[in-house]
Amino acid sequence: MVRTGMAEKKIMNEKQKLIVKAGCFLFVIHHSKRGVMEKKTILIVEDDGVLGLQLKNKLANLGYNAPEPVATGEEAIAAVAAERPDLILPDLILMDIQLAGEMDGITAAERICSVIDVPVVFLTAFSQDPLLQRAKTIAPYGYLIKPVSLRELTATIEMALYKHSLDRQLKEINNELCLAQVELNAARTRYFDLYDMAPVGYCTLSEKGLILEANLTATTLLGVARGALVKQPITWFIHPDDQDIWRLHRKQLFDTGEQQECELRMLKNDGTVFWTHLATSVAQSAKGEPVYRMVMRDITMRRRAEESLQASNELFSLFFRHSPIYIYIKEVTPTQSIVLQASDNFEQMIGIPGCEMVG
Repeated sequence: MVRTGMAEKKIMNEKQKLIVKAGCFLFVIHHSKRGVMEKKTILIVEDDGVLGLQLKNKLANLGYNAPEPVATGEEAIAAVAAERPDLILPDLILMDIQLAGEMDGITAAERICSVIDVPVVFLTAFSQDPLLQRAKTIAPYGYLIKPVSLRELTATIEMALYKHSLDRQLKEINNELCLAQVELNAARTRYFDLYDMAPVGYCTLSEKGLILEANLTATTLLGVARGALVKQPITWFIHPDDQDIWRLHRKQLFDTGEQQECELRMLKNDGTVFWTHLATSVAQSAKGEPVYRMVMRDITMRRRAEESLQASNELFSLFFRHSPIYIYIKEVTPTQSIVLQASDNFEQMIGIPGCEMVG
């Protein structure tokens, strides 16, 4: 542990954590359920055998697990890359910048960090070492100038482990956010596919009746590109003879706050008239402003069919009424029979209107 004059210890029974205050830093070291500290493993890469042994002893006295130091970058890479079930990967690496052999500590750290996520603290004999600038490219978690004091070693390692733990948590959060963003984008795509490809037109109108948003079906109905449709008043597309229907529809919506429906004629951009069924409700925009959600359903075919049927009925009635032969239509029930309709000459013959003929 740290020296008595520098630290204050407090045992927490519930979580079994040892809180160590060193100078202005606060560190939390986790304990296992049996009360034994979960030792962090620190790999020492130092070609000076004496200094390597000194660092190993200091780390052991601080409660860390420190395997035998390695002297070259190649040995360091082999130590973390070996695929053995008994291999304990380091939680931190103390790496001398200038090592014996062809590979320096910076290159070794780059290769190791490409394989495992581990914080690296560099060791150097010179505070103005030109290699320090190059070392910055791999974002080390600290630098220690030889000879290394116990105080500097303690603070640097603890802060490196703490910062790496935070970085790992941030990476996990970022990965979760990225995944959530991917899922959100997929959901948004599905929503817009359903929204744009719906068989009815959807429009969002401002309180003043300006078109704020429209799906592809609505733009097709009105014959206007989506970009040109935005900010246009909806009244531009309502038939002049049906403007009063729209005003009443809007007034009822405003007065009641409940969904309103109506049928009226609208105009395409080229002047073509079509019938629509409108269903409009009140909502709020993302900014909290009142807006209208309007569903437009093209009912032109239905209205034409109704008009055609009405014309056919009128024509049939005309021929029926003025038929040169005596014709009547009677509904017979178990209790009575009623003449529903009779030609004019039949009514004249019996002298009774068809609507009064019973039996």
